[in-house]
Amino acid sequence: MRSNIGLLLVGLGIAAATSGCTVTEADSKTGTTGGTTTGSGVGGQGQGGGAAGGQGQGGAAADACNGVPVMGACSADKTKIQSCFVSEEAGQAPKIVDTVCDKGTACEMWKGSAACRPTGACFAGDTQCKDVDNLQICSGGAWVDSPCTGAKCVQSPGKGAACTQQDQGAGVTIRGHLDYEVKKPNAGLTDFETTGNEGAVDMFITAFEDGELIGMGLTSVGGNGTNPGDFSFEVTKQPTAKSYIYFWPMLFDQTGNPRMAIAKAKSDAADYQQSDEYWSFGFETCAPADKCAGNDIDLGALLVDEASGAGAIHIFQWIDYGIFRVESLLPAIQPLTVGVFWNPDNQFDCGSCFAPPQMGGASVVFDAANQLADHYDSSLNISGSVKSPHHWSRTTINHEFGHWQMQSYSRSPGEGGAHYVDAPSRPGLAYSEGWATFVGQTNISTDNVNNEPIAFRKSQGTTFWVDLSTMKWSEGDIQLADPNGPLDQEINENIVSAMMWSLWAGGNAQAPQNLGDAPLFAVLPGSRLTGDLNRGYMTVDVVDYLDALKCEQQATAEQIAAVVAPVQFPYDNQEICQ
Repeated sequence: MRSNIGLLLVGLGIAAATSGCTVTEADSKTGTTGGTTTGSGVGGQGQGGGAAGGQGQGGAAADACNGVPVMGACSADKTKIQSCFVSEEAGQAPKIVDTVCDKGTACEMWKGSAACRPTGACFAGDTQCKDVDNLQICSGGAWVDSPCTGAKCVQSPGKGAACTQQDQGAGVTIRGHLDYEVKKPNAGLTDFETTGNEGAVDMFITAFEDGELIGMGLTSVGGNGTNPGDFSFEVTKQPTAKSYIYFWPMLFDQTGNPRMAIAKAKSDAADYQQSDEYWSFGFETCAPADKCAGNDIDLGALLVDEASGAGAIHIFQWIDYGIFRVESLLPAIQPLTVGVFWNPDNQFDCGSCFAPPQMGGASVVFDAANQLADHYDSSLNISGSVKSPHHWSRTTINHEFGHWQMQSYSRSPGEGGAHYVDAPSRPGLAYSEGWATFVGQTNISTDNVNNEPIAFRKSQGTTFWVDLSTMKWSEGDIQLADPNGPLDQEINENIVSAMMWSLWAGGNAQAPQNLGDAPLFAVLPGSRLTGDLNRGYMTVDVVDYLDALKCEQQATAEQIAAVVAPVQFPYDNQEICQ
């Protein structure tokens, strides 16, 4: 099930507070490709911050952060995280970043990095619905039940949970369709252009009558006689001219707590992971007034255009899809919750980036008077400027999602720094960036046969593309690996992407092996990638990933040999499995 209509009575809650920082596309004439930063950092690309000196856990450069690790370390009193931030922007020196944990949290090592984790089950003053008959209020870090005698528990965005007297229902249904304006790359891959409207799926809906919540629902993902963006839900009373309907780009878990949501960016700093407002889109329900007559109220086709913030919906659509896609492949793992920050004209100092738990976690205040906020384990920062319209770049959005996925389901190399589309990078950095691009392009693809191998980006006014099926980019050929070099040689991140792409793809690849999703994702949480065993480079890299495929019998030696040959990577099929 894609979403949880338990939201009708169990709504917004508090997610665990942790954080991290990842970086996406940078601006470079040679083309930076985007990424993540672990520890602290802002950069144009790359995932995971490098260790001191920008060399990562296995680096050899001088220790610019005086022993402070990229993945963060907890202070003796557990009140703050100290981490080494390595920017992906060229010319910026590594720096130490201190993150003070919020009240009710303490620093601990979690999912391979330092994180501010709740000391109790919740934050003081928070409310949630235990079920339709019981409100829960947080006191002393624990949930305390409060029965809703003669009422029902209801929770909605910006209001928290409360026991509310419920009408039996007015027998009134509100239905309609929500579209958003979208831009896609033009045929010449020189810019984005408006290409029309698309149905906005999985959007959370609330209906209010003069400030009173009267109904909730979701926009359809399509199927069962519906089109993507259709909606239909019942309300508890007849709407009037004082009724409004709101659409929220928010995804909830089975208890009604937010897993992912798009919030309005308040700063261009990637390490400022705070907001006081979610994105939402409101429409008058009864305009003209006679539209609300009767029991079947059809609002018709509603549209959110670019000027009204359609970019927020476009970002949500892809991340929402990606979350459910990987969840279906790895259902036993609970991933990081993630707050996504975006605003038109906002240009993040990292370009666009993922901030992992060691960055402190993201928060969105929904009740300033009572100091109540939703907390997220991590964040994504997506630029929305004219020169860097990353909200329209499917490649960029899904690349950043790929960094979140690696941190949630596997282990990050913890290596960062500047990286470019036409140059090799350190093995850990190339692995994380290569994986993020691979995941991004597979998300964009219909399936592994009807696929999209061309990653298209625009940053700081420069557009560029990489074709994973040909190992070419907009200015020439991608530099191949050195066939006579060592396993731990520096390697172009797109070479890493191309090897994974060939294993996955059934066409449009240099050596398509047609393995599809399951084998490529199955190895992520395994001990071969998340444990201490390592081969080749000093932190996890593509050698370990290929080893994992063989060790877990997800790919054969012949299949791997076929995909490494075109890119000249000297993988030796000498895997160590235990």
